[in-house]
Amino acid sequence: MATKSFLKTIDIRDKRLANTFSAALQKAENVPPTVVEYKSTPKELTGDAIKVFFDGYREQHDNF
Repeated sequence: MATKSFLKTIDIRDKRLANTFSAALQKAENVPPTVVEYKSTPKELTGDAIKVFFDGYREQHDNF
């Protein structure tokens, strides 16, 4: 999830939506964190490595 999405300003003008939003936030507090296991080790791509990476991805995926 992008960091910018946390910085959005939202206006809730309907009382029912405000109650629903509040209930959703309270429910989210009780959800245990999810452990994510990576199948491969992430690595940083810079410069031309990014172009090479996406060129290879495009060749492998028809809908890119």
